[in-house]
Amino acid sequence: MKAKVSGGSKALKDLEKDQTARATRATKDELDGYLLDYITFFRDCLSGSDTRIYSDFSNEIEGMASRLDESYINDLVSGLSELRELLTIKATHALLLESFFTYYERINRGD
Repeated sequence: MKAKVSGGSKALKDLEKDQTARATRATKDELDGYLLDYITFFRDCLSGSDTRIYSDFSNEIEGMASRLDESYINDLVSGLSELRELLTIKATHALLLESFFTYYERINRGD
């Protein structure tokens, strides 16, 4: 005669739910880190060489700063910051990225 384990199914479902939540959180954290890196890079494009965070990328930063208009860089930083804020609400990562790239495309076209 086999003994039944009570609550085993619920415990398994709870474990699966927790693992999914952790994976989602890890993905959001990683994406947030990338967005923060881009924000920092573009802010470095706007700042003087003495205040740069990414001093190792001085050549890239100076090249980008010389090619892009300051208002364009500000718009990029604004869009990336908004995207970081949206990560805190329940939204799919793919939709957030699509939203940003659509925003970026509009900026690129001058809309």
